[in-house]
Amino acid sequence: MISEAFLRLFVEVVGHYGEHIYTQQDNKRVFQYKSQNTSVNTKENFIKSGLSESVQQFLEWFTETQMFEVFMTDQLEGRSHEKTLELFNSRIMEYKTQELSGKETKQGQKMKCLKKLLKAS
Repeated sequence: MISEAFLRLFVEVVGHYGEHIYTQQDNKRVFQYKSQNTSVNTKENFIKSGLSESVQQFLEWFTETQMFEVFMTDQLEGRSHEKTLELFNSRIMEYKTQELSGKETKQGQKMKCLKKLLKAS
């Protein structure tokens, strides 16, 4: 249940990273810091697209860490363990589908149960 909580946290906080990955003309995938059409910093766009102000504040700090750099490098170069990346990406898709449909996934239901347990403690 704890690993599910952290997975859900990562999905909600950085699950939109794929929207900020671009493929260059040489087919190299990059998390662009400068958009091709504007001078806007893509890292800033990534941060501003966080769900809430508190998430954005977290992302301002988190995007400066080595953990984020390793995460992005692994995603761009495909160095993540295939099963781990597959699970993460499937949870991102479930979360996005849930957001669009307004329905809650099994993981979302588990998270609510975990939140209730933590509040009761």
